[in-house]
Amino acid sequence: PQLNGAAVLARDGEALAGFVNLAWDGDRHAFLLDLVVAEGYRRRGIGRALVAGAVEQATAAGCTWLHADFAPHLAPFCRSCALPPPDAGLLRLHR
Repeated sequence: PQLNGAAVLARDGEALAGFVNLAWDGDRHAFLLDLVVAEGYRRRGIGRALVAGAVEQATAAGCTWLHADFAPHLAPFCRSCALPPPDAGLLRLHR
């Protein structure tokens, strides 16, 4: 596979409505990072579309696994994107 890190963007004209970063371990694992949808664009399906775009890119690159860590309160969003429920270790380093 070849995936040199990517950002999937959602735009509204010149405005950036949202983005997600897609990282790669050099083998078969891709990682969703930093999914953000601007406040005025939320609840319109943009986050799901960004996840779908990242899944498409990782699949096209030949990745076997997509890692996605979300806070537990985002479990409904994860289900809507066909992602497993969030259950990752998270250590807060600074307050």
